[in-house]
Amino acid sequence: MALLGVAYAMLATLVCVNAYVIIPIHVTLILHSFLIIYIGAHKSLDVAPDEEEAMSTKDAWMFPVFGSLVLGSLYAVYKIFPKEYVNMLLTVYFVVLGVLAVCATIRPFATAPLTTLLRLKRAAVERKILSVDRTLPLLGELKFEVDVGDAFAFAASLVYGWWYVASGHWVAKNVMGIAFSVQAVEHLNVNSYKNGAIMLCGLFLYDVFWVFGTDVMVTVAKSVDAPIKLLFPRSFAVADTDATFSLLGLGDIVIPGIFIALLLRADRFLHSGAAGNGAPTPAVLAITSSSRFPKPLFNAAMLAYVLGLVATVVVMVVWEAAQPALLYLVPACLGGSALTAAAIGRFRQVARYEEESEEQRAAKDKAAAAAAKEGDGDGDGD
Repeated sequence: MALLGVAYAMLATLVCVNAYVIIPIHVTLILHSFLIIYIGAHKSLDVAPDEEEAMSTKDAWMFPVFGSLVLGSLYAVYKIFPKEYVNMLLTVYFVVLGVLAVCATIRPFATAPLTTLLRLKRAAVERKILSVDRTLPLLGELKFEVDVGDAFAFAASLVYGWWYVASGHWVAKNVMGIAFSVQAVEHLNVNSYKNGAIMLCGLFLYDVFWVFGTDVMVTVAKSVDAPIKLLFPRSFAVADTDATFSLLGLGDIVIPGIFIALLLRADRFLHSGAAGNGAPTPAVLAITSSSRFPKPLFNAAMLAYVLGLVATVVVMVVWEAAQPALLYLVPACLGGSALTAAAIGRFRQVARYEEESEEQRAAKDKAAAAAAKEGDGDGDGD
């Protein structure tokens, strides 16, 4: 937990320093990406299995298809409608989601100021002030609880949201992008090593095609005024010159990040000595972000990811052209994890790693459908 706290502190410091000091692009880009993935992956160890929806193999195959549809739709929208109006709508959409993402990201730190400055007891900070458990038309089941700490974090996030809308400052956009990325790496679950490999290979082709084959990716990235990318200043604005930036799409952090988070959970499973292919038993779940255990797969993948980013930056600088980062990151992450698994004698076990089988998912879906049908029946009876 100490290292996780250090990572949070380093990331916050980096954001603040980068707002006033020009940091070499390759340094700040690698540090931002590394720290976001490190934090999100370790936080994923604390997520209960029933709190997230595991990706199916079909989802993994379809991921690049849906991504292409979204990208192509955005490109068409920007070609048809004025960019200012499109960005206005996107701002409303992302501010709502961004406030929630920032709230979830800073919530672990809400207890300290409340107990220190306001002298509240920890029990008072964790006291529930709102509980919702309802089924809504179209939305389905809505279930959540809010305590005092949640309310404090949400209030702070609303202040941030106001700053984002009022200023449009690039730092505000980066903060939201970082929050989105941390939450995505923490909660998106590819479920198995096979699914992760399928998704990465599909998005490898997706990235290469849309960057090298068309102008779609670059056009959308430059047109969208929304937190779907991190901006790194190359020069600050002066009297007669605008600031210049390099950028990194959130997908180049999140996509490898959720795979690396899976590898960290695989390390946890291997260390626990549990039987099976990866199902999270109580012994496995007892190992959390505050636990210390060997992490060969995670460490190797993180090193490979950094080397992939370095290769991306070098090629980008030498050829002075936009590069599809996944072209370098996907082989690095897959190759690094596979070689490490073979080196530690666990290749077959890692290749078969799966946190929820298709049979388990089908049974859970069947039970959920039956519960929903029963709930509808009770409602009709009333």
